[in-house]
Amino acid sequence: RPRAGTAIKQRESGRRLATLMATLEELRSAAAKGAQSRHIWVQKKTERIRLDLDLIESIEAEGEYVRLHAGETSYLQRGPLGAFAQQLGGESFARVHRSAIVNVRHVSGIGRSSWGGLVLRMRSGRLVRVGRNYKQGVRAILGNGDPE
Repeated sequence: RPRAGTAIKQRESGRRLATLMATLEELRSAAAKGAQSRHIWVQKKTERIRLDLDLIESIEAEGEYVRLHAGETSYLQRGPLGAFAQQLGGESFARVHRSAIVNVRHVSGIGRSSWGGLVLRMRSGRLVRVGRNYKQGVRAILGNGDPE
């Protein structure tokens, strides 16, 4: 009997170890994905630099390029806005116009423009227009901050 009990305990501990190893591998994988997605590489003159996603306050389309605004600095990158939207992930970035994406953590206010449309004021003081088709999404993200 003592050998049977020992065998059962060993089998159970083997199962628990396998479960723990699988959980550890899932956590490592999630951490690696999170670390990779917290920055993007951008062109700055003759070199490529790593830009932390938290520093980006808005991204606007300019023809075949996009301009990333990070505080006082901006970076012009070749490519469509949709491709950058996929790189950013959806947690803190929101599309607010067909040609603009904002980091909602950098929005400091919302108001009306001279033409009557909604505009978002960013922490840097820049204004970003909200498209007609994106008003409801912006209201959902910002809550009751909409001036009516």
